[in-house]
Amino acid sequence: MLSQLTRIVFSDRFIFIGYSFPLFLNHWELASHSPNFLQRTIFMDAADFPAIKLDRLDHNVYIYESSLTVEVESKERIEINKIYTGGELMKNSEH
Repeated sequence: MLSQLTRIVFSDRFIFIGYSFPLFLNHWELASHSPNFLQRTIFMDAADFPAIKLDRLDHNVYIYESSLTVEVESKERIEINKIYTGGELMKNSEH
């Protein structure tokens, strides 16, 4: 994983290189979760995102919060199971 590589290079601090997907549909949801935005945000390591299969094309990202999976659709549909909740990301930053 790219984040593990950055941990080797920068062993004294946690660095996450990835994508964040806030799970807010409207301003009311955003306001009601303030300031705990991490509870409603999922993260994906950049190394796990299938950029080579998207080939700079337009794509759609579908997030299934109940199963913690992401599907990316461009030329084909790709399922990604390596996503992290805000809590998991914070736990990883403590190691």
